[in-house]
Amino acid sequence: MILAATNQTLEIRLDFVVTANQLPFSVEWSDITSTGFTPGHSDGQTNNTTVVTMVSAPAASTYRAIKHISVQNKDTGFARVYIQFNNNGTVRELIKCRVGTGYELTWSAEKGWRIAQVTQASDSVAGIIRVAGQGTMRAGSELIAAVTPGYQGYHPAMCKCWGKAVGAGTSLTVGYNTTSVTDTGKGK
Repeated sequence: MILAATNQTLEIRLDFVVTANQLPFSVEWSDITSTGFTPGHSDGQTNNTTVVTMVSAPAASTYRAIKHISVQNKDTGFARVYIQFNNNGTVRELIKCRVGTGYELTWSAEKGWRIAQVTQASDSVAGIIRVAGQGTMRAGSELIAAVTPGYQGYHPAMCKCWGKAVGAGTSLTVGYNTTSVTDTGKGK
């Protein structure tokens, strides 16, 4: 998909007013000139039935090649999404489709238009898995985020150090956050 003139834009609109949340969109593109290309990005959100420009027109002597489009439905109900090409006031509908809650409409040159679920996974719902970061691990209250090995140690219930001693307990053979051991008495 290419915008080839200073009066061509890519636009989005809905056919009704959303219940709670406008739909966020993101577009990746590259500007191509006789001397090279420059990658670009635009993002925003729908405004109910009002047309919103997703990608503005390129500068003179520039082609704007669209690489990827993403529109997520974060509203509480389905959305009928219209994406259109505006050529100096002549509007051509590229796609009109119904996107369910928790789904994403995407376009790429390789795969064309697709709708896929992007619902966040939980212990009872299949979906996208979120990864817990350092702050989440320190809070210790998250129940559905995945934990990577690098952040596991930040959880308050996680052991902060350990060691394995041999013999009389004066030689540390292996450990974590422990560099030495001293035998101060029986059982200590």
